Amino acid sequence: MTDKNPPPLRRRIFLYPGKNSRKVCFFTLTALWVFFFWMWGPLGPFNLGAADNVLFSSKWWFDTLGHAIAGIMLIFSFLYIYRTPQRVLELERDEQKHEILILSAKITVFAIAVLWEVFEMAVDWYINDYTFAEFKHNMQKGGADTTLDIVATGFCGWLTAGCYGLYKKRFRIRHLNEHFEIDKKIELIQALTGEVLDDLRVLRKEDRKERMVKLKRNARKLMKFFKKKSRSMGRP
Repeated sequence: MTDKNPPPLRRRIFLYPGKNSRKVCFFTLTALWVFFFWMWGPLGPFNLGAADNVLFSSKWWFDTLGHAIAGIMLIFSFLYIYRTPQRVLELERDEQKHEILILSAKITVFAIAVLWEVFEMAVDWYINDYTFAEFKHNMQKGGADTTLDIVATGFCGWLTAGCYGLYKKRFRIRHLNEHFEIDKKIELIQALTGEVLDDLRVLRKEDRKERMVKLKRNARKLMKFFKKKSRSMGRP
């Protein structure tokens, strides 16, 4: 019997994280990104973009910390977007595809770090109305800061992705027997399905309909189970 007075959405999300893991991840990542842009953004309380940050000053260290955190959050955001419930089982079973996923995440973080620095330079050029000579001079002056920002973002992103890949690899090795047993059962189901379909072809139409109804009923139960489990396992 269904509950006529279900709890509010926020309680359903956070009280039952296994059933709503992607929702929990989405709200968590959104809250973290909002906090990040408030803290390190151009309109943040520390006014990081108002003046040139002297290398290794307290303001520069805080800005570099922001780039490092951005690299970590970009990795988790990439994993959240890519590891959908439809892909998660395939990635768990195929080690090569999982390695490609980790490599893609690393490349994406590095590319975003470079594009962000280009965007910052373009904004500085537009806001300060530099001439080309002034813009070139500022680029040379801030070259070290720009390079270190890219390194901080890329290094922390790569380190996070590497740790995640190592964790998943060890998890796969630890549960290798479980995966092997599941694979054997899936292969058995596939073989039996082929045999059943071959046998159905030789039956009379009336007998075939009766058995097809049973197969469809079991298939619906199986699909319902898959949908339920894929939602609970679709966590990055």
